[in-house]
Amino acid sequence: MNFQFSILEFLAGAWTYNREYDNGTSGNGTVSFIKNKLHGLEYSELGSLKLVDGTILTAKRKYYFNATEKNLEIYFFETPEILFQGIELKTNGENIVGEAMHHCGDDLYISEYIFNANNSFQIKHKVIGAKKNYVSKTNYRKVCS
Repeated sequence: MNFQFSILEFLAGAWTYNREYDNGTSGNGTVSFIKNKLHGLEYSELGSLKLVDGTILTAKRKYYFNATEKNLEIYFFETPEILFQGIELKTNGENIVGEAMHHCGDDLYISEYIFNANNSFQIKHKVIGAKKNYVSKTNYRKVCS
């Protein structure tokens, strides 16, 4: 994989995901990236979240993904003018990687993105602060374009 490809073309389509938290919570579900005329791609996640005590919750989240030649930008769906993270993409062997940070009140999100040539990618968030302290790792696998 290299910068000759479009990250948005890579992401467009249907994906499954598995998410693990360092406290034993886990989740899985599906994600779709659908083209949006104003904001690049619309990310829609629907799944389940299993808490440590066995409680199962419905997980839903939406974002907008937009890109320039070497940057990926993720915006909050509810307020698309507010940037969640801007990621400068770099090559690392056959992978495209990037790191980003985001302050949310007193909490800090430190994130790592790895896009693999085998139609998969991973997002890792380390969240530290007054209200949150956890690490989540989400692995995505492409279902179809």
